[in-house]
Parts: sequence; structure tokens; C-alpha cells
Amino acid sequence: MNDMLQIKISSDAYLKLKYYVTNSDDEVSGLGKCENINGNITITDILLFEQKVSSASTVLDEEAMAKFMNDRMVAGDDISKYTVWWHSHANMGVFWSITDEVTITSLDQHSFIISLVTNKELEMLVRLDMNRPLEVSVNCGISISQVDDEELELQCIDELEEKVSSAYSFFKRKKKRAKRMRLIPTDQIDKEINNAINKSYGRRKRK
Repeated sequence: MNDMLQIKISSDAYLKLKYYVTNSDDEVSGLGKCENINGNITITDILLFEQKVSSASTVLDEEAMAKFMNDRMVAGDDISKYTVWWHSHANMGVFWSITDEVTITSLDQHSFIISLVTNKELEMLVRLDMNRPLEVSVNCGISISQVDDEELELQCIDELEEKVSSAYSFFKRKKKRAKRMRLIPTDQIDKEINNAINKSYGRRKRK
């Protein structure tokens, strides 16, 4: 019998997480919404913010997050439900990195925080950190149900292109999107990539 605390994640929330992570070549991170549904701790939404990323780091735009929270407050939403931190390790394994630990500690304004680390293979670690009345960290399992949604994936790819600053990943996502939509020949995308690289190299060489 498995006595590990189980965190549930809704189908739409899981699909957004999956599509953000698998369509980015770099690390990517964000927040999420958590609610009590029929006595079960459930992640009901996954959110992506403007950020600068690399293969080994991600830095969220704090102004973008603050604006989002303010907008939700104005709309009458309960911002205390946004207690999920998620982070992709891209092609690396899943573990609690120093960056993860620092970020989790910085979110101590909440009475608890749910943290989720994943990668492009969709391996996952989940934990619950209680901050009050006592500081306690508990490893959790996660219960997933999903049915793939191609339209939602395209929306997530568009959001990645808009919010995540990484030129290489942008071109690769554009190529993936072209293949899926069959609107742009992929050899045209390859030419765009090569032209961008040649222009950049040419500028450096002339300096």
C-alpha cells in the first residue's frame, strides 16, 4: 500500500505543463493554481510568464507576475490559490536543484507551496512544503489524467514564442509548428535559421 500523499492535476493543467516543457529546448518555469476539490489537493491551472531562459537556468519576470496577481485581485480571484511552482530541467534528470530550493524558500509568504520539477521525458518530482505553523516538507505522488488536445498545444507554443526569450528555441518551435500545421515548408525554416546564424556571424567577424 502506498501511503504517499497524492496531488491531483487536472487534464488541462497537465496538458499545458506537458506542452510548455516538451516544446521548449531550454529550461522553463512558472506558477500554478491549486484548489481543494472534493477533499483532494488539485492543481487546476498552469501559468507561463515572461522569462529569460537557457539550457540550465530560467529567470521569471517579476513585474509580469506582479501584474498578473494584481489583475486577478481586481477580477475578484482568490490569489492565495496560486501556490504552485513548476520548473522544467529540460534534458536533465529531475531533482531538487539549488535554484529550486531557493525559489521554494522565497515563496514562504504562502502557508504552503506545491513544487513540481519535470523534464522533456515528463519525469516528475512533487513535494508539499508547509511554512506555518511548522516548517515541514513532504514528498508527494501525482495523479494524472489526460487526453491530448492539439489546439491547446498550438496555443501553448504561441505563448512560449511570446514570453520565453531564447532565439534557438524560437526557431525550433517555429519549425515544429510549421510541420504540424503544414503551412510553411520546413526547408524554408531551415533557411531562416541559417540566414540568422550567418548574419550574426558576419557581424561578429567585421568587429
